[in-house]
Amino acid sequence: MHTHSNRFVALLFSPVSRALLLFSVLCLVGCSGKGGAKTTVTGKITFNNQPVSGSVHFVGPGGKEVQGALLDGAYKVDDAEVGENKIAVKGIPGAAAPTVAPPKDAPKLPDMGAGAKTGVAPPKKYESPENGLKYTVAPGKQTKDFELQ
Repeated sequence: MHTHSNRFVALLFSPVSRALLLFSVLCLVGCSGKGGAKTTVTGKITFNNQPVSGSVHFVGPGGKEVQGALLDGAYKVDDAEVGENKIAVKGIPGAAAPTVAPPKDAPKLPDMGAGAKTGVAPPKKYESPENGLKYTVAPGKQTKDFELQ
């Protein structure tokens, strides 16, 4: 019985076994990552000098699409692909940019407070990533503002 257990102990501590164990541990540590975003893009989007609300979409060179909320013109997008991204800007469904003042006899809307986030809808042509807006994303944090025409 000692012969079998001695072989097992010798196999367990052989250079090949130790190398496999070290490789497995390194793979587990390397694959765990920190969980943080590799890229972060923040900025403002305006139309006719008015902040836009809705969502902004980055479509990377490999086709990966990530999006972020667009509130009062400000946005943040995490994990966009590094490289040239096509940008789509979408309004809130059912919302439209104000075009005329309401009639004087229109009912007054409730006061949403000074801190309420507002913004205009972007033009429809920006809903597609083929609209011509592009930005080259680099690793890390960066800022990019867009003025829609």
